[in-house]
Amino acid sequence: MTRIVCRACGSGRIIPDAQPLDHDGTTRQPLLVAAPVANPSTGLLGLAATSSPTRARVCGDCGLVELYAVDTARMWAEHTGA
Repeated sequence: MTRIVCRACGSGRIIPDAQPLDHDGTTRQPLLVAAPVANPSTGLLGLAATSSPTRARVCGDCGLVELYAVDTARMWAEHTGA
């Protein structure tokens, strides 16, 4: 297994799969990241963006948080029109 280290401080104390949440005051929803699509007319319901839930890595020493998209292959395909 690959050891994940913090790119800011070099610590190995990483929480690898934290879930960022969007809190609107009453509910907590998964935080999404969005990107424009290559051809908005063929996107889902004609929308001009594709999106994916995010996950995060959190350093237990310095607190650095790194976000990453979960469904990158689909996002890339819709973004580029591939």
